[in-house]
Amino acid sequence: MDAKTRRLMKSKQGKTVTGSGNLSTSEGNSGDIQVRMTSKGPRLFAKLGNKWFISELKDQESSQNDVKMHTFRGVMTAGTTANIPLPNWISSSSVAGVMFFANHSGNLWHIYEWRSDTGDQSKVKHRVFYDRGQHRIEVDGMGTQIDNGKTYRVIVFYT
Repeated sequence: MDAKTRRLMKSKQGKTVTGSGNLSTSEGNSGDIQVRMTSKGPRLFAKLGNKWFISELKDQESSQNDVKMHTFRGVMTAGTTANIPLPNWISSSSVAGVMFFANHSGNLWHIYEWRSDTGDQSKVKHRVFYDRGQHRIEVDGMGTQIDNGKTYRVIVFYT
């Protein structure tokens, strides 16, 4: 065996380390992999640089899709309708729901439901739609509560 191969073999982990609980950044070296039981179930830990990355382990594939969520925030711009694009890495066919929060004043946040075009919409002051074709959220009927310069937050649920 040449010197290069011996050096590579010496730095290789003999087997995957197992344990319980989470890891601190001071534990392990870059490239280490560990399987650990945490309070949230079994997890695979991989260290890259000075950070541990974590992945959930399942005993079998689920027939149901897990719902994930992505949050982001922004500031409303002037106009009667605001168009808020969703990130491209969330496909339009995977969107399961949207929650839109608008900052009315100070610590008061209004929650607006995702509305459809059915029913008596004349009673709804503000409407929040998800436009699947344009892959964006449309906020209609901007006024005193949803206005230019006010902050908003969005949670997108997707599979």
